Amino acid sequence: MASLEVTAGLNRVVEMLPSSNKMHNLKDAGLGLTRPELAVLLAYTKNSITKYLVAGEIPENAVFDELLLSYFPTAIRAEHHDLVLNHPLRRELIAMLLSNEIVNRGGITMMHRLSEETSATAPDIALAHLAAWQIFELNQLWDELRA
Repeated sequence: MASLEVTAGLNRVVEMLPSSNKMHNLKDAGLGLTRPELAVLLAYTKNSITKYLVAGEIPENAVFDELLLSYFPTAIRAEHHDLVLNHPLRRELIAMLLSNEIVNRGGITMMHRLSEETSATAPDIALAHLAAWQIFELNQLWDELRA
């Protein structure tokens, strides 16, 4: 939460999230955040990562064309393939989709943790995550686990 306050403009009071002292009390009591509180942190995390990805070169890479296309309904993809690939919000859509995948797979702390441990940037961590996902063919395993 402290990191999101600095990087994403999180305001604990406005979002009704516990202070650092209250977090220590929750931890001491063996408790954690509620689902609505976690949902707020999830949204801020995704928005923060999206902001960093939009600012970088990742959304320009053609390797993400399929990801962008997958966002649109089949009929739109079939009839307007080129328009989708040249969408005015291409960068933002690809960054948002990548952010969603990364956070949905690794949780709300993964990007922050890896950045702290490696000093890597958010775009570098995102690319490494996606490369590992492809190299180890984790989509199939992920689908099997969810089934």
